Amino acid sequence: MTVKQASSPDPKAYRRWFQFSLRTLLLLTAALAVWLGMVTSSARRQERAVAEIRQFGGSVSYKTHVPRTIQVDGATKRIKVVVGSGDILTMEQKIPDMLVPSPSVVELRPLSPYQVEIQGKQPGVTNVTLWDPQGKAYTLAVTVEKLELAGPVWLRNLIGDDYFNSVEGIDFPGSSLTDADLPRLRGYLEGLNKLDSLNLSGLRITDAGLKHLEGLTRLKYLCFYNTRVTRDGVQKLEKALPNCTVVR
Repeated sequence: MTVKQASSPDPKAYRRWFQFSLRTLLLLTAALAVWLGMVTSSARRQERAVAEIRQFGGSVSYKTHVPRTIQVDGATKRIKVVVGSGDILTMEQKIPDMLVPSPSVVELRPLSPYQVEIQGKQPGVTNVTLWDPQGKAYTLAVTVEKLELAGPVWLRNLIGDDYFNSVEGIDFPGSSLTDADLPRLRGYLEGLNKLDSLNLSGLRITDAGLKHLEGLTRLKYLCFYNTRVTRDGVQKLEKALPNCTVVR
């Protein structure tokens, strides 16, 4: 009986396989390094933009929320918002007075004699009461829910939210922003690739400043309640931003 002996591996074939595997590993490592570099660069750019926006008195949201306009009448209403976003309450008559028992949960900001913006500050439940000129009270139940962000909480606390989430909305409650600040602000806004909602309500913005917003073509919603922006200014801006809803 003939016994066949197992042939020994070809050293040259083994070296070729090793060189191929090592080359593949190096290519994958290089590709991963490039991807991580791009992610890190984008996150740092957003981080700098967010810091500057907050210097201007702005606040950012990592989830888009287009404010709803809610007509306040005799019917009882319940409203749900998330932290950092809100809606606009409108009455047919002037609103001489308003009250929120828990200002740490909800903030009220008058936009005009007939409109009030309600914004969630922290999770909780409270009521908002508006009065008409005859002294009649209208009360709404408001629930503020926590905004759920992507990424592990412990890691976001360590390196920041900007490495896992993109800024989608910006608001400037109580800011002193004017037309003169818009050229500098635009540079930071243009670097936010997912930004689609910008609320400039209550600011000293005029038609002269709108030209600095014409390059923000990713915007889907732009609000100018209680500003000096005119209807003509809005119409001109709408031509530059055809995919954006502009309100004033």
